[in-house]
Amino acid sequence: MYKEVAKFNETLRDKVDEQTKDIKEKNQYLRELLNIKSDFLHIVNHQLNTPLSIMRNAFSMLEEKSIDYQKGMEYLKGGLTRMSETIKDFWDAFELEGQKMELEPKETDIGEIIRNQVEEKKRMPKAREKGLEIKIANPDFAVLNVFCDPKKIVHVISNLLDNAVYYTERGSVSVSYEQPNKKYLKVKVSDTGMGISKQDQENLFKKFSRGKDSEAMRPDGSGLGLYIAQRIVEGNGGELKLEKSEAGKGTVFSFTVPVYSGQKKITLSQTRRRAERILAAGKKQDKVDLTNANQTNFKNMENKNLAAEKPAADAPEMPKILMVEDEVNLIDMYKDYLMKNGFDFYNTKDINEALVVAKTAKIDAILLDIVIPKQMPDGSIYTMAQQGWDFLKQAKQDPKIKDIPVIVWTNFNSEDDRKKAKDLGADGFIFKGDTEPKKLIEEVREVIKKKIALKNQ
Repeated sequence: MYKEVAKFNETLRDKVDEQTKDIKEKNQYLRELLNIKSDFLHIVNHQLNTPLSIMRNAFSMLEEKSIDYQKGMEYLKGGLTRMSETIKDFWDAFELEGQKMELEPKETDIGEIIRNQVEEKKRMPKAREKGLEIKIANPDFAVLNVFCDPKKIVHVISNLLDNAVYYTERGSVSVSYEQPNKKYLKVKVSDTGMGISKQDQENLFKKFSRGKDSEAMRPDGSGLGLYIAQRIVEGNGGELKLEKSEAGKGTVFSFTVPVYSGQKKITLSQTRRRAERILAAGKKQDKVDLTNANQTNFKNMENKNLAAEKPAADAPEMPKILMVEDEVNLIDMYKDYLMKNGFDFYNTKDINEALVVAKTAKIDAILLDIVIPKQMPDGSIYTMAQQGWDFLKQAKQDPKIKDIPVIVWTNFNSEDDRKKAKDLGADGFIFKGDTEPKKLIEEVREVIKKKIALKNQ
């Protein structure tokens, strides 16, 4: 009897342990899902508010007549285009990051899709400005119909052609076909552009990860295009890869897609056992090493657009504003606006340089964005790195610059973000989505006024 009770207890204990383990795993899984949702929403909020901020500021400056009409309209058109592209990218990413990816493959005339895309890209302003030749290299090739989701495959072709146009300064962009076997059609997109470094090639298909050169050439990219394209191609039963790339000679991407052979229309689903974190690529932050920051040659910073025009020697000294920001349109917009309103303007998107500028240039106030792209140890650029928090923490702990007012100027707007900024010592917090140029100027002047008052006490 005793042995039976002991055996029953042991069996019961094993079942309880097993159920406890199962509950822990499910709880961990749910936490990961919540993290994905939180991170994803944070990123969507930032990426959508960026073009909104550009458009809002452009409208305000046009109303004030503080900006040229043509320039203002360019900002508005650019913002609308960017918002449309961002929404499209995030919708695709959202589908991919869910529990399944659904495609609706059917017999598709991919030749027609590619012809239409090539004609569309010929009309791109970038292509016209550069005088690029965009063509189908072998137009007489007998292109068989394929079996894929036609709407999704358009995204793949469009992304590859867009990238080729953006990163090619002269020469051509071409599409060619191959038939490696009876089952697959191969499509190649080639360009005569700048090429991709060996280091950057390793991170091409990671989400929110960009090469150092691509970040410089196209700073408004989301870091999602190739990631989405690869997943779409794989979902359709093919393969997307970098065929070859050589610095200064160009790049060749290719993807395969199954040839149509009379299949019935079906819905493909790719299910996962566990949710994948949306910020897996480069999520882990390394500590910023500032040991060599003070060795920066400040004189060379003018080449990086750090310093704006200086006032004449006999002119009264203007308050110096440092904008730590990477969004090119906002930088250009506010450089002119702040200088017209009596400020001397500095800008950098590197937090190490920002610390040096703050110490060297006798800055009066700092406008700080939170999302500052970061170069990771593998050489890739993580576009959604929140380095602004690192800068704020270090600036407020540095005796030489801790008294410089810092206004957090960001697309994040949650109570947690505001609390974090306050806890780290920020002197102000402005949500870019609500920013009016006049309001920003008033806030900057107010924090400078408070700084002077405290200094004179």
